[in-house]
Amino acid sequence: MRKTGSETSTGQEKCQSVYSDPIHGEDVFIVACFDQSPFSLACALAGINELMMMLVTDPPFVDGMLEPCIAHASAYAIALAEAGADMLSTGDSPAGMIGLEGGERSCAGSAR
Repeated sequence: MRKTGSETSTGQEKCQSVYSDPIHGEDVFIVACFDQSPFSLACALAGINELMMMLVTDPPFVDGMLEPCIAHASAYAIALAEAGADMLSTGDSPAGMIGLEGGERSCAGSAR
């Protein structure tokens, strides 16, 4: 199943090749991790201190910043699932610092 030489393969083909690899067997459970959840990605782009301050001083900016971050994280998660992942795992440590109420308030505009 593995391609060699100048041939290229998609992520899905690479993932599926694990299922047929004799070393892993047919009963392998694939956990795909993507560590950049939307709020974490926004913090990486803007700076965590800056984004935390903007949650209070400029919520519309944060909403606008989260929209492409949500789209990116969603597209990546869908691609991992389509490639054959049995489980998706992510975390968003910066989001944990704003609490449930802060998260609901900051994400309300992006959810619309």
